[in-house]
Amino acid sequence: MASAGTMIEKVARITKNPKFIRNICTSAHIHHGKTALTDNLLAAAGLMSSKSAGDLEEGMATWQHLDEQERLMTVDAANVSMVHIYHGEEYLINLIDTPGHVDFGGNVTRAMRAVDGTVVLICAVEGRR
Repeated sequence: MASAGTMIEKVARITKNPKFIRNICTSAHIHHGKTALTDNLLAAAGLMSSKSAGDLEEGMATWQHLDEQERLMTVDAANVSMVHIYHGEEYLINLIDTPGHVDFGGNVTRAMRAVDGTVVLICAVEGRR
């Protein structure tokens, strides 16, 4: 059952029961929406403004370096934790937002070793070719 408390209190409570922890990452080719999805999940968890989520002008929440903002792409994998409610239960979601460019594939490989599963994003527009 969902209960009140600060984010730190929620995380501390949930980590006592691994049944409610999910470790996932994003996977997709470059510019298919991995970081925008991560931003929107953070906004849904109340950790960032929904207005700023996925907004390239504002900069993505997981972009850690100036060059990521200049290139408009993720260079380094970044991890975030958030709490979401599903069927009345609180789940701790540990998500790694991975880069999509092949030059940074090592970050993706390392992320895949640390997670239980991945969210694969597919661009339907580019996939029609």
